[in-house]
Amino acid sequence: RPPGFNPCQASCSQKVHLVFIIEGQNWSMFTSLLRLAKDIVFPLFCAGCKKEGTALCGTCARSIKNFKDPWFRLPDAPEIFRIFAPFRYEEGKTLATLIHLYKYGFAFELHKILCELILPLLLTHKEAFAESVLVPIPLHKKRLKWRGFNHAGLIAQECAKAIHAPLIPLLCRRKNTKPQAELTRTERLTNLQDAFSTELKIINPPKRVFLVDDVVSTGSTLTEAARALRKDFDGEINALVIARNI
Repeated sequence: RPPGFNPCQASCSQKVHLVFIIEGQNWSMFTSLLRLAKDIVFPLFCAGCKKEGTALCGTCARSIKNFKDPWFRLPDAPEIFRIFAPFRYEEGKTLATLIHLYKYGFAFELHKILCELILPLLLTHKEAFAESVLVPIPLHKKRLKWRGFNHAGLIAQECAKAIHAPLIPLLCRRKNTKPQAELTRTERLTNLQDAFSTELKIINPPKRVFLVDDVVSTGSTLTEAARALRKDFDGEINALVIARNI
């Protein structure tokens, strides 16, 4: 900052100018400051019982029930063999609240809590991920800059480490589409058409690929990503998500 400049005593125009300087020169620093301010002004409360001090208390974590069979298939999606989705996504419930805070509350650290839920279940099916590569669903560069992190990428990192699988960003998002959460079911089915393309040339293709995302609802995101990947990959395409509401 300029010598003698005090942000607390700056005029409105000076503060706006300071924000533009930070945004232009060091966006990651700016988003870090936003998160620090968020933690101070809005302390963590449990997504379930609202108890202060943690985003998910032990009692509420144990109340999140998983499916007996985490595998399912999307109807009308021949591009995807099957999907690992161990939890049910229900609006207003603890898990849905936690995921929403993670994605839209700039709370990137919550991926650790979400992965603590899914990893024990993932490890019980570890053999199904043999000879696989994890591919996170990408964000468009503008949305990645706004959010500061790729929510699917962080989840994929933790899962890849747990099952000792390679993580390769094979896809890119070439269209800056509207967030799926803001659209109707009908709009979601067409919003992502031709939104993805392959980012890297697959030299030594694996036996199977797992696309990684947080939630599957209509399945349009995973389907469009699989269609883009299929143009350069002949192997088995699956998906790995935390929860599903279908």
